[in-house]
Formats: sequence, C-alpha cells, structure tokens
Amino acid sequence: MIEGRERTWTVERAPSGSAGPLLVMLHGSLQDDKAFRALTSFSRLAGEGATLVWLNGLANNWADGRRPEERSGRAPPANVDDVRFIDAVIAEVQAETGTDPRRVHLVGASAGGIMALTYACARAERVASVMAFISAMPRSLLDRCRLAAPVRLLIVNGTADPVIPFEGSSFANPRRLAVPATSETISFWRRANGCPVEDGESRALPDHNPSDRTRLTLVTSKCPQGREVSLIRIEGGGHRLPSTRATNIAPAAVRMFGAQNHDVDASDLVADFIGLGPQRGSITQ
Repeated sequence: MIEGRERTWTVERAPSGSAGPLLVMLHGSLQDDKAFRALTSFSRLAGEGATLVWLNGLANNWADGRRPEERSGRAPPANVDDVRFIDAVIAEVQAETGTDPRRVHLVGASAGGIMALTYACARAERVASVMAFISAMPRSLLDRCRLAAPVRLLIVNGTADPVIPFEGSSFANPRRLAVPATSETISFWRRANGCPVEDGESRALPDHNPSDRTRLTLVTSKCPQGREVSLIRIEGGGHRLPSTRATNIAPAAVRMFGAQNHDVDASDLVADFIGLGPQRGSITQ
C-alpha cells in the first residue's frame, strides 16, 4: 500500500551479487507493465547486469501533472502522487537488491516518457539519466520544471508520429497529445544542464533495414561528459519504439501509429546510453 492505495510493480533482477544499475520502466497510456514488457526487448538487460522494475500506473496512466487539455485517454484518480510512488518503489527495490543508488535510470515510452521527465524534474539529484521514447515535455512541465542537478537525457522520436507530433501540437484529441515540438524539450534540457543550446554533431546511423522506410539520425549536444542531451530522430517514424524483432500488428494499427524502425532495438539504445554491454556509447554519443 502506498498513500492508502494498492500499487503494483514487477522486478526483474540482475544476476546474483550484481550491484549494477536500476532501470525504472514506465509504460505508455492504456498499457500496463505486462504489455510494455511483451512489446519490447528491455527484459534482456537484466542479463547484462541491470535490475529492472516495471511500474503500473493507475487507470493505465500516470499522475504527471498534465493539464486536461494536454492529455488524451483517462486520467488517474485525483490526489495520486506518482512521484512519491516512484520514490517508494526505488527505495524498496534498492534495499532488496543492492543496486547502485548513483545509477538510477528512467525509461519511458509515450506517456511513460512524460512521467520519466516529470520525475527527473522533481528528483534530479536521484536520477542518473532519462531515456524517453516517442515522448516530449508538455507545456505545463516546461513551465514548472527546475532541475536541481544535471540529468543525462536521450530522446528517441519519430518525425511522422501522429500521437506526439515531432513539430508539436497545440491541442489534444483521443489520438493525439498536446505537446510542444521535440526541439523544445531538447533545448530546455540543455539549458537546464548548463550546456549550449545548439546541436553538436548530426550524423546518419546505419540503415540496416531499408524496407522499413525509416532512417535514424543521431543529434548530439555540446554538453560535457555526464550532462549529455542527445536526440535520435527517426525519419519517417511513427508512434512506435524501434525494434529489431518481428512485431505482429494489425494493418489498422499501422495506419494509426505509423511506421516502425527496424535498424536498431530500443533496448540496445538504452544499454548503449547507460554503458551496459560491449558498445558503450558507440550509438548514442
């Protein structure tokens, strides 16, 4: 019980004796932890030394402080504090598993990405990095966020996303969130981390699967090490996480959510950004 409510989460432990990183996994709207796990390959990171904790939002959504006009779908019940929920889960999992408190990373998709950014704004001193997929900061979060410490950030967004438009949208409907352009999240975070706002290097990543009709472009920052703010822009990508595994999705869903990139897997981007496995920054930095 947390704040008088039954809250649930699932832990995937790293191998015994590993004091590795903790990944806080935050699902998208209308999902739960089981759906998020089933649709992605993030679970494999437990075998590479990370402990993953998959949280469940109430009403399959997050209490992230968005205004009603910024939200689509159902909102959680009133007076829910998901920042405190994440606090409690992190404390419990760290006590049980011995994960490194300096290596707490948040991974979120869509609304889960917004919750990850919201938590980092409130608890920057406890967060090493945020990896937000198909997500961006809503205007209300841009207005109130004050980072107390630098937090590394990776944003992975598609330029043809119909749900979280890459160039922004001023109003929400049942299939679209009201968010500023992705560039505003990137600029805000670079300023907050004490970096120049201008892009660093921009380079195309290998197009391993030309048939998916998308391409990846990495845009780095001029931030010093430990404060990096990077964007992976999926040219032609929709509201779907990049994946190298086959995904069975109905044609109607493809029309609704757009194209999926198959050049790289989202789990590889996370591992690369936080330094798990052999690549260690070869993709995202």
